[in-house]
Amino acid sequence: MAGPKERDPFRFDSSSYSLRNKISSYGKNKKDNNHIVKLSMAFPPVGSLSFPPPQRQGFYNVKDFGAKGDGVADDTAAIQAALDAVPTGGGKVFFPVGTYLVKNLSLPNVAGITLEGETGHVSIPGGAGSELKALDSSVAYLLASLNYVNSTGYSGNPATIRHLRFDGDDKSTDCVILQSWNTTVDDCSIFGATQDGLTFTTIQASGAQISNNMVNCVVRGNELHNNGRYGFRTRSTSTKITDLDFESNLVFDNGGDGAHCDDSANYHVFGNHFYANEGWQFWCNPGEQALRFVSNLFNGDDSSATITEWNGSVTRKTAVYIQDINSDESIIFANNVVQAGVVQATAGGGTSAGRILSVGNNFMGASADAHFVIGLGSTARLYSTGDSFQDAAPYRGTAASGAVVYASNCVTSATPGISVPIDGQLVQVGSTIPLKSHHQVVTFGANDATPSVAGGYLFKTNNGSSTTVTALDDGHAGQVVRIIVNDANTTIDFTGTTLKGNQGSNWAAGNGDHMTCVFDGTNWYCDVSDDTA
Repeated sequence: MAGPKERDPFRFDSSSYSLRNKISSYGKNKKDNNHIVKLSMAFPPVGSLSFPPPQRQGFYNVKDFGAKGDGVADDTAAIQAALDAVPTGGGKVFFPVGTYLVKNLSLPNVAGITLEGETGHVSIPGGAGSELKALDSSVAYLLASLNYVNSTGYSGNPATIRHLRFDGDDKSTDCVILQSWNTTVDDCSIFGATQDGLTFTTIQASGAQISNNMVNCVVRGNELHNNGRYGFRTRSTSTKITDLDFESNLVFDNGGDGAHCDDSANYHVFGNHFYANEGWQFWCNPGEQALRFVSNLFNGDDSSATITEWNGSVTRKTAVYIQDINSDESIIFANNVVQAGVVQATAGGGTSAGRILSVGNNFMGASADAHFVIGLGSTARLYSTGDSFQDAAPYRGTAASGAVVYASNCVTSATPGISVPIDGQLVQVGSTIPLKSHHQVVTFGANDATPSVAGGYLFKTNNGSSTTVTALDDGHAGQVVRIIVNDANTTIDFTGTTLKGNQGSNWAAGNGDHMTCVFDGTNWYCDVSDDTA
């Protein structure tokens, strides 16, 4: 006869909350081997069991701290708790998809802290994404560095912010204010502030300047738009923010400048698109050393908004303003497209003293009378090579004695469809800076005894009556000119003037003769060619 049916060693009886245990005792009758152990245990019903999700070390999900992300609840305290939970060694604060209403969050001074949202949704208006939004109209900022808030006196530790949307909702004064070095803002959309979208600052909330520099910050792949004043700002004095990389950003529809950078040194502005900003697309005051603009697209403001230049004139369509270029500074402007705007390079008083290198840019559609508006000090140099100027003259401005504009292998098209090469021109002096080509013949004024040779190489006379030329005005040291005599009424005075040649004798030139002259800063040394003798 078969023995009793074998049971599992452990079986949970949900009706009695009893634990039945089969205890085997070998060598005895099986009937005696089955004993029942009944335990009263306070097990809750299975459906009510709840366990906290596993928390990876260094990973802090804001919803684990009570954040709702429903666009209704005030999530400030929960998110601040998550931020404050990050230890000294750093960690990631993660924002799942949702809209988090917040007010005046403080970014802890913790090295290696990262704030990160869901990827792939940042630039979708109204789409699913990780968004921090202003709680109400009393919000000063959505997020700011703790060192800034507390006016600590020095820059904070490195931080990273990525894949987040910051929406000021026309309530928050600013969106994000950072006072930390080696900090990266990547793939974020920052908009809706009544003043500034993203600010890097060395000026504390108290108004005092910090003691050290903020270096090696990166702003990359962001959308900075629809803010009341500036989309991006660096706020500093005494050149405290240096070596900043501003790369591959879209900056548009801001109420003032797209980017406004105080005392900027060694900035690299690369591959950005600036458009429809009501002020300058990019305004900067280079504090020292170098500033590089490479492969950007600047679309000037085509509205009725106006900008007053340093000399009081008004520019309607705007692009880039580079102010206060000192003698130890250099500006590189290369491979950019400037559409419907001008580039202005001056100092506050209208004279710059540094070096500007303009290479391979395409300037088009300026509503002003020139693409490059410049005010050059006595030691300033503007080197333009491989640039293309369409729809307006290349340069306008003032140049002190000693300043030089050099243009090589450029093309200008003051009339659409007509291209005039600009090659090897050395230009100096005058209230305006005309740019003339080796291939462009400039006619002197009729019966002009002291004709101007500013900015040119090839000239011809135009004298309807007897005229003795006693000087060539507006030359600069090293300039070479070639003059074609286009009449039978011209005499060159080589006796007792700054014109030296023809063995010191006056030259009565015939129609078709020409001469070539070199200026040493004091005298013109001329070779005459008497082709009609």
